[in-house]
Amino acid sequence: MMKELIKDMYEEFKRKNFALNEKVKIKNQKVKENKNSGNEELKQLRESIKDGKLKLEVFKTNLDNAAKSLPNSTHPDTPLTEALLIKQFGEENSSAHFNDHVNLTKSLDLAEFTKAGKVTGSGFYFLKNSAVILEQALINYAIDFLTLQGFLPMTTPDLVRRSVLDNCGFQPRTDDNQTYFINGTAEGSENQLCLSATSEFPLAGIHSGEMVDLKSPIKYAGIGHCFRAEGVAGGTNRGLFRVHQFSKVEMFALTDPKDSEKVFDEFIDLQIKLFAGLGLCFRVLNMPIVDLGAPAYKKYDIEAWMPGRKGWGEISSTSNCTDYQSRRLNIRYFSKENNNRPDFVHTVNGTAVAIPRLIIAILENNQKKNGDVIIPEVLIPYCLGGRLKVIKHQKSLLEMLD
Repeated sequence: MMKELIKDMYEEFKRKNFALNEKVKIKNQKVKENKNSGNEELKQLRESIKDGKLKLEVFKTNLDNAAKSLPNSTHPDTPLTEALLIKQFGEENSSAHFNDHVNLTKSLDLAEFTKAGKVTGSGFYFLKNSAVILEQALINYAIDFLTLQGFLPMTTPDLVRRSVLDNCGFQPRTDDNQTYFINGTAEGSENQLCLSATSEFPLAGIHSGEMVDLKSPIKYAGIGHCFRAEGVAGGTNRGLFRVHQFSKVEMFALTDPKDSEKVFDEFIDLQIKLFAGLGLCFRVLNMPIVDLGAPAYKKYDIEAWMPGRKGWGEISSTSNCTDYQSRRLNIRYFSKENNNRPDFVHTVNGTAVAIPRLIIAILENNQKKNGDVIIPEVLIPYCLGGRLKVIKHQKSLLEMLD
């Protein structure tokens, strides 16, 4: 239905544009025939052309906005309404002695939720003590791993222009406005600044309006903060599970269209290695059309087992956006398959580590009966020079060190 409406709008735009150009031709001819620019008929014609241009500009803006609202096409293997299990790694921890992560952060003195509420409101938090070390360890673990796989590490700005956000196709699936807008920065215009919901947006925007050299995929590992204004109410969302701000390492790639499926599969393989290295129980899901979002042609989520939820919690998402973003951002390359003519690149994005939810999974799955939490072996080299191995109950950070 929407496609047909946009087609009709485009045909109407062409008719209006043609009619306006015809008026301009008539005006130019009359100017040649009558040198008297004060001719009343010419004045009326000029006014009509001026008015027509303004109306056509408004119509084109509406057409562009309607076209941009169209979602990407979908992969033929994408399920319609229910996620499809691809594979599960590890077994769910069904131990009866566990505490959920909120209680663990209290008993181990790892976070402040109530005090954060006094500073910024609900949905925010302070990490402290060993949790801070754990966050930095997860970031360094992911960056080291990805850099050795050929990714270029990048830190990304927290602020992006609204135009970048729109051109990346960020259209929230809920009615909640998920974006924080910065007042006093070209409010309401495409240049208004926003707090970025993911490093994907600034990484995509780097090459907007460029011709890129794609001898091989361009792959970035972006370290950034993510800001989500979405609602956080609900028992299953408490603590660190759904928050307004968090740190994340994001994988992002620009690829030749023929390589995007291969890069997508590579991202999934890398995520599996990262999460298996942490000793987590997790599963890979092929997400249904209703959960894809506008840009994604294909999307896989990875969920970790979280005993405190008595179920699974999403820890990463990977999307092949084909040329949906690159067309809007005008990122092209010279295509060998098309006689070296310019063509649009494909973009692929995926979460390497989203800190709060990985902290949840580690705390809840690695706790011992005495309340201590064992740090995953792969993270120990990043934890105070390898001296922090166990987050110990009723011990200060310095007292925990070997």
